[in-house]
Amino acid sequence: MKGSIVVFNKQNEMRVIEDIEEALLEDIRRQTKQEHCLVQLDDGKVDLGYISNAFFREGEIHTD
Repeated sequence: MKGSIVVFNKQNEMRVIEDIEEALLEDIRRQTKQEHCLVQLDDGKVDLGYISNAFFREGEIHTD
C-alpha cells in the first residue's frame, strides 16, 4: 500500500515524503532518535538526518 510518510526532526519541523510504501515506515522507526536515518528511495539511498517521530497516511497529504 502506498501513501505518505510524515517525519519530524529535532526542531519539530515536518517533512512529507509521498508515494512511499508503508513498509518503509518500519525502517524509519527503527532509526528514530539517531543522528542519521538512512532509507532507500527511488532515487537511491537518502539520509533524512535525525528523526524524532514518523507517521504513515494512505494516499496523499494536501497542504496549503
